[in-house]
Amino acid sequence: MTAIRCLLACCFLWVALPVWAGVPAEGHSGREGVFYAYFNLELDDGTKIGSDTFFGLPGQAIALRNHCERGGFVFSHRNRARYGCKVHLPSGEYEYGSIEIIGAPADPHYLHYGLFTTQPVRGTQWKVRPLSADELAGIVALIETSPGRYGNLGKYVASGKAFAVHKAEGKLTAYFVPGQWIRGEFYEAQRHHVFVGREGSYRYQGQLVDKPARYYDLDGDDLPEVETNESCDGLCISLWDISRAPEEIASWGGH
Repeated sequence: MTAIRCLLACCFLWVALPVWAGVPAEGHSGREGVFYAYFNLELDDGTKIGSDTFFGLPGQAIALRNHCERGGFVFSHRNRARYGCKVHLPSGEYEYGSIEIIGAPADPHYLHYGLFTTQPVRGTQWKVRPLSADELAGIVALIETSPGRYGNLGKYVASGKAFAVHKAEGKLTAYFVPGQWIRGEFYEAQRHHVFVGREGSYRYQGQLVDKPARYYDLDGDDLPEVETNESCDGLCISLWDISRAPEEIASWGGH
């Protein structure tokens, strides 16, 4: 799905230069109050440009616009600061809009972007470590119960490159197992398989498109929201909820 999204973004911007040469990226938000945006995009002549955003839920765009118009803040997960905001929705269009972050330093180079939420940033610290021998054995045992379902996943687990991510006092742990490399002329990523465990019990969640790059705590539960950053001819950044099967809840990209 991510590759398709990147292709569509490329089609939208086919007359433009690469994103790092001065073309704004676009965002997609599939969870209310969660989105990527530029901090404060300002051209050389002082003109401010909002971050183009596609909203995936009914009423999501209007809810964010109303939040900003009431004087509500948005919170940056990159620098843990809060800002004002403004949302412009074209007349009659509620699936697409432009988000402006108010009060951030001006950025004329399309470089400074980040994840924003309408809820304050939690101070969660995520611990990343290798799997213990018991965890490794437990995941291997799960795979061996149904080899037809998991295919050759066992060989990736046995590689010893899997890692665990958890809160200091959390009851659930997320496990990421490096899988197949996907390489093309303008694309490269390593799929990562996701497991979740609690006190010796493990379940398989599914597959991410690439290695986790950042971890966030958007809802206060034991599992992180995970950001991936695929190597493509531009930007292909995605934010995933892994509490069930991995589900993309926001993205940021362009070509």
